[in-house]
Amino acid sequence: MAVVVGSGSRATNLSHDVGVQLLADYLATVFGLGILILLLGPVSGAHFNPVVRLAEWWTA
Repeated sequence: MAVVVGSGSRATNLSHDVGVQLLADYLATVFGLGILILLLGPVSGAHFNPVVRLAEWWTA
């Protein structure tokens, strides 16, 4: 959540052009979530929702 909200708030301060703001927000979100998935994937399978993780554990 911090990646998505933070990228959106920083993008509004970057430029007055809405297209540039959307592009900056998109790129920051993609790279931020990509890094989180790469770092946390081996630990939890990159399941950020605890319900998904519990369901996987329960069915395994």
